[in-house]
Amino acid sequence: MTRIITLLIVLMLAGCEGPFSPQTLVERLRILGIQAEPPEAGPFDEITLNVLMADPQGAGRQLECSWGVCLIELGYSAREIVCPGPDSYPLEGDCLSARLYIPDLVDWLTEQGYGPPDLPEEIPEEFQQENPPLFVGFEVKAGSERTSGIKRVTINLSGQEPNTNPVLLGVEMDGQALGDQPVGLPFGSQVSLAPMIDESSRQTYRREGEDEDLLEDFLFSWFSTGGEFSERRTILDVDSHGERLDINDWKLDGEYTQPGPVTLWIVVRDGRYGSAWQEFSFEVLEPE
Repeated sequence: MTRIITLLIVLMLAGCEGPFSPQTLVERLRILGIQAEPPEAGPFDEITLNVLMADPQGAGRQLECSWGVCLIELGYSAREIVCPGPDSYPLEGDCLSARLYIPDLVDWLTEQGYGPPDLPEEIPEEFQQENPPLFVGFEVKAGSERTSGIKRVTINLSGQEPNTNPVLLGVEMDGQALGDQPVGLPFGSQVSLAPMIDESSRQTYRREGEDEDLLEDFLFSWFSTGGEFSERRTILDVDSHGERLDINDWKLDGEYTQPGPVTLWIVVRDGRYGSAWQEFSFEVLEPE
């Protein structure tokens, strides 16, 4: 028994300090975000799906992408979900975006025996407080590599103001807004990054059955092809001392930094399936 416990402890320590790169480091084909526009749609609306995908080692290789709406029961674990799969409703799209027209999906569901032949002109009263979710899957293949992601979209039947995506205006680096041109940074430098948000895109909402209005939480995820962030995620808030909690330090030294081009991505999510992102280019300069 002592030997087993000792080995388990060794394995746990190895997992904590093993040769794993930071989760913010993008070294391979990855899906960093999927956006639905709008994230909360009515039963007669069209939705555009956009994907943020990185393939830093691909050198422009051919990608094969597919989209589909999946019938997923809430409570399924991620490992049980294959989406898009053989039973999915396929969407027309490419490796950047796809289109979902809700009435077309309803027609397909009808053909599968799931519902009425047409959507009603008026939503029945018993369904007016329900906002059923849809799950859209995206899969990309590149040679032997394959990865996928799922986006939840809400169908608004309640009549309340629908959710919209956050608006990300940019990123400040050491107090200065980043532009469209690549920025040169010396190897070994550290910079402070802060998201720039359109505050008018931060909505108030009310959970079903509650009387209190809530303000959306904006959560930022940070990714790059080089360097290390002090935080994997930051949030639009301040601490008890008034210090901002959305600022992130980016260190360009150590084993995860190489001189040359580096790409940085920031993804913002509002906690209600709304999202947005931006991409920035840098050049890490040779150490002197």
